[in-house]
Amino acid sequence: MLSTTLSVPNAKLIRGPIEQTVEPDGAHAVAAMKMKVQVPVFPATVLKVLIATPGDTAEEVEAIMKSLHSWNSRRAEAEGVVLLPRHWKSDAVPLMSSNGPQSVIDS
Repeated sequence: MLSTTLSVPNAKLIRGPIEQTVEPDGAHAVAAMKMKVQVPVFPATVLKVLIATPGDTAEEVEAIMKSLHSWNSRRAEAEGVVLLPRHWKSDAVPLMSSNGPQSVIDS
C-alpha cells in the first residue's frame, strides 16, 4: 500500500466517498490546480489485539507490534481482517467509578 503526505498552504480538503480533492485558494491557486488522491478502501473486520506485558519487555512489545503491522500490510486486504494492536501503556485510559474500581473492570 502506498502512502503519501501532501502539503498545500491554505488548502481546503474536500472528502468524497473514495477520493480526496485538495483545492488551494487565494494566491496559492495556480491555474485552478486540483489534485485528486485515490484512497484504497476494502471491507474488513477489525480485531483488537491486546498486548499486556510487564513494563520491562519493550523489545518484545516492539517485535509483536512489528509482526502485527507486517501481517496487516501483507495480508489484511486479501483476508479481509485488520489486526489492531492495543497496548496497555499507550492505549489504556484510567477510569473512575463511584462504585469502586472493580465496577470499571466489570463493565
